[in-house]
Amino acid sequence: MAEEKEQNGQEGAVQKQKASVYTMMLICSFLALVLACLLMYLELRRYDFDMEAEKYKSSSAAQIVANSPFLG
Repeated sequence: MAEEKEQNGQEGAVQKQKASVYTMMLICSFLALVLACLLMYLELRRYDFDMEAEKYKSSSAAQIVANSPFLG
């Protein structure tokens, strides 16, 4: 195609394609993922990145779940 333009003497800027609906959906999903990562970081920072859940292990709710006959 580029060779045809050179042979015909056509040179110049080529117009960019317009953004389609799918491009906008891709951008929206990317922004949603970035926002989710940011909110997850803020939530983890709130708990000092402690993922062991020591408070839950000592609570009565954990004992009830652990003693449930349905969980074996």
